[in-house]
Amino acid sequence: MVQSLTGNILQEDFDWQQIELFEKVFGSFTMDLETNGLKMKQNDVYDLFQLVYVQPNDKFWTYDKRILRYINEIKMEKYLFGNNNVA
Repeated sequence: MVQSLTGNILQEDFDWQQIELFEKVFGSFTMDLETNGLKMKQNDVYDLFQLVYVQPNDKFWTYDKRILRYINEIKMEKYLFGNNNVA
């Protein structure tokens, strides 16, 4: 997927911990698509892929209630800025 979207090859030794928030939220999102009949909205991909830039020790702020719900469900509130963890 990385290669088809960016033209770059993902290295074998890529440190997945650097994008753990994205990986876990994306996993929950795709599980909802597959099992719960979630319907994608027009900007869901944009909202999700913003999380690629959030690395360990970073803080993230969003008003997107769906993204906040996923972050809370997977217990990754440590990435949320301030009291932004209320979904």
